[in-house]
Amino acid sequence: MIYRSPDPVASGQRYRVADVLGVAPTKLADFVGAGVAFSIECADKVHLIAGCGRMTEDGTVRLMEKDGATSKDVRTWVIEEDAESFTAATQTG
Repeated sequence: MIYRSPDPVASGQRYRVADVLGVAPTKLADFVGAGVAFSIECADKVHLIAGCGRMTEDGTVRLMEKDGATSKDVRTWVIEEDAESFTAATQTG
């Protein structure tokens, strides 16, 4: 079996979310559920992240990125909303 490694991103760095399922996000709930896919802008490239998201008690969303071929867990993303946009960062620690 061939496993494709996920696109490289800097651990813990915040990336602006470009879209969720092809449209601009309007609320954190847009990232909740199975089958969520969003794009981030990283190093002049757009990266697609797909997985399953859940709302947390601290007012963020934790999304477990899944490998598309095997549905194995790849990494966890923390998604936050600020006054201007939505951002995503890989969870560290």
